[in-house]
Amino acid sequence: MISVITDVPSNVVGFRTSGEVKKEDYTSTVLPELDKHLNDHNKINILWVMDTDVSNYTVGAMLMDFKTSIANFTNWKSLAFVTEQDFIKNVAETVSFVLPGEIKGFKHAQLAEAKDWVSKQ
Repeated sequence: MISVITDVPSNVVGFRTSGEVKKEDYTSTVLPELDKHLNDHNKINILWVMDTDVSNYTVGAMLMDFKTSIANFTNWKSLAFVTEQDFIKNVAETVSFVLPGEIKGFKHAQLAEAKDWVSKQ
């Protein structure tokens, strides 16, 4: 499941994953929030808090994540990725050199720091 994090600065869109993450989570939650955000801002700053293991993402969810990333390629400004999974954090930071904007990984204990960082990008 993907839920919206509401206690973020106005220039940030926040999402939290838990349990099984499906394609429908993107279509019902992520895409509408990104559209709403882009109505008020020309760039996207995302706080993505991952409370589930990547193995809980369905293939449809992974494909939708990729499709959403490509569709908004020129809109990305920053992504603060909060997870305890070092592999995911490291991959996100490694691929950031080919993506527009900044990506930085944080541990759950650094959530306040992640919010602050992403809001200042």
